[in-house]
Amino acid sequence: MRVPTRELSLFGIALLLVLSPAAPRSATLEVKPGAGLGLDPADLSSVVSHPLLMFSTLKRAVYVGKERDGDTGQSFKVRLEVTAGDTAETIGGVPVTVLDATDFADDEVVERARKFYAQHRSGDVYCLAEHIDDYEGGKMVGHEGQWVAGENGTQAGLLMPATPKPGDVFEPERAPGVAQERSKVISTTRTIKVPAGTFTGCIETEVYDPIDKSTVRRWYCPGAGLVKEASIERVIELASRESR
Repeated sequence: MRVPTRELSLFGIALLLVLSPAAPRSATLEVKPGAGLGLDPADLSSVVSHPLLMFSTLKRAVYVGKERDGDTGQSFKVRLEVTAGDTAETIGGVPVTVLDATDFADDEVVERARKFYAQHRSGDVYCLAEHIDDYEGGKMVGHEGQWVAGENGTQAGLLMPATPKPGDVFEPERAPGVAQERSKVISTTRTIKVPAGTFTGCIETEVYDPIDKSTVRRWYCPGAGLVKEASIERVIELASRESR
């Protein structure tokens, strides 16, 4: 049973102090400064203060929900735990903030992901790399969807524009044939109720994955980041968020 972690994105799509062992680092996560990145490293900062993401103040977030197995029709509980690193890191000289995320299906770890983000001087937030470890039966079995900006035609993905507007289209993941997403802003005035509370002024995005031919909806709210993600087979909602 495998539940893929996406965006959070996270979500912003955010990204463990409570995990043991911690999500492993990949020795291959190297970005050559400026090479194929699609951005000038001098314009990037590890401080992600975008009000719809707030990685700079995030300590830990927990999401809960359900998923249905497309092959068997069986439903099971899912949980996603995300934390932000205490200190900034660098990839090829680019300053980044790191989110560690662990995905559980019926309390069994199915994926650990480490995502690397930076905020542009314009206020846009980019993802520069994603390291993924997939698990089955407690054993690591692969790294499906792993990518690094600057390698094999991959560029940094725009996770969130500085000022998203209805109709805006952007690409959170730009790794051809490996991890691709196209996000469209549907609304910027949604009110969303989840276990963590009721949030207003939220943006709703529709995200299409051309590799899997799948679509999900994501809702980001000021001061809380990603609060909900929903597709035909999976729904997760923010249950708690701890700030620094």
